[in-house]
Amino acid sequence: MSTVIAKDPAFTKYSEPTSRDRKKKIRLIATGQSQTEAAAADRILREGMASHRIRDDLSDAGRREEERRRRKGFSVLSHATRRNLAITATASGLTRRFGRIETLSGLPDERRAHSILESLANDPGILACMTKHGWSVGCLAEMYPDGRVGQDPVCVMGLNENKGQRILLRLRTDDLKGFRKILSIRKVLFHELAHNVHSNHGTKFFVLMRQVEKECNEMDWTQSSGQRVAAGGDHGPLLCRETSATSLKSGESGNILGGSKTPALSSRELATLAAMRRMKKP
Repeated sequence: MSTVIAKDPAFTKYSEPTSRDRKKKIRLIATGQSQTEAAAADRILREGMASHRIRDDLSDAGRREEERRRRKGFSVLSHATRRNLAITATASGLTRRFGRIETLSGLPDERRAHSILESLANDPGILACMTKHGWSVGCLAEMYPDGRVGQDPVCVMGLNENKGQRILLRLRTDDLKGFRKILSIRKVLFHELAHNVHSNHGTKFFVLMRQVEKECNEMDWTQSSGQRVAAGGDHGPLLCRETSATSLKSGESGNILGGSKTPALSSRELATLAAMRRMKKP
């Protein structure tokens, strides 16, 4: 670095310049951002804001989305819990809820009638529901189709004897040439299972009947949600035809045969139920 000698007009001698007389140069270095880089950064920001890992409970849209996800999670967890409970009931030693099966001999296609009753007696949803309530039925039997459906004033569709000692179901059509739809037969069975508790067709009976139908359909883990029969259907015509036959006679005893408690839940199932209760809270 060279030394500059400045002449001070106030003196006749030469002197070195002070620090205030020196000039400094400052250099700034900056990098630019291309349009492609700016667009990429903006895209990453938008994706991050839309990510499900980022909770947005400030905006109205964010709160609605959080509620939607909570409801969906609860629905999935609830379905999985019902399936686990049904599998547990099916795999346990308490699945023998029907003692025996009886069909009417001498009628055509008796093997088909036996197959229908057997499918009902081994239905996972029905077994899980009966296990939950501690119900057992001594015999599941075929009923002779007496009376014409929709024409005769008395047309019996099902019968529960002595609160579960025997349940009879009408399987065949009026002309004995075919069989009724399995979904209709199932509805009659739901109705008769409710008679294990209530003999008369009162409010408590209908509440229990709808509960039984709902549980049998939801606990059938072999069926997907799209194939599952909707619960809470119209029972009016069915009950009107059954009223004179499904009620127990006065003086008959009513026992729940083989009643037992619901099997204990595992720690995993208890944890799942606890998680469901937490999800219900706002």
